[in-house]
Amino acid sequence: MTPRLTDWSLLLITAAVTLPLVWMGYGTDIDAGYLLEAGERIRSWDYALSRKPGVPVVEAIVAALGPLGHVAVNLATAAALGAVVVGCARLVRVWGHANGDVVALAFLASPVTLIAGTSTGDFVWALALFVWGALAHLRDRSVVAGVLFALAIGSRSTTAAILAAFLVADGWDRGARRRCL
Repeated sequence: MTPRLTDWSLLLITAAVTLPLVWMGYGTDIDAGYLLEAGERIRSWDYALSRKPGVPVVEAIVAALGPLGHVAVNLATAAALGAVVVGCARLVRVWGHANGDVVALAFLASPVTLIAGTSTGDFVWALALFVWGALAHLRDRSVVAGVLFALAIGSRSTTAAILAAFLVADGWDRGARRRCL
């Protein structure tokens, strides 16, 4: 039998590779400054989009954590990355493959993943909410899935395309079509 890392092991590995990076400022995402400005405006009850069409979920997270500094924002993003890594492993296992931990670690090993997962940005938040929404969907928890999918799209609107592709792929199986609708 293939050895399998536990969720806690995946989280510890994620922490080990991300914690040294969260101290390095807000990151290199061109939109980090816009997110910080949107967070400041939210705190002053004067909301304006960070960019069109807006990313209100991430803007609200930045509004809440921004006063604590870049380390707090980046730690939260690293935690979201941990949720993606664990969720990825679980998705692979739900689909009947024992190597979910290997797939999740391969995802984590990407430099792009590490950069996005340790800086102020919206990619990792959208992916975390999408992955856990997909898990809820596959477990027939439609309301939870719907809420998580909506939050994922509110974190990054292009997540809607990924969601559509996921639902079409899952709905390809006749038995899952009702769930997808």
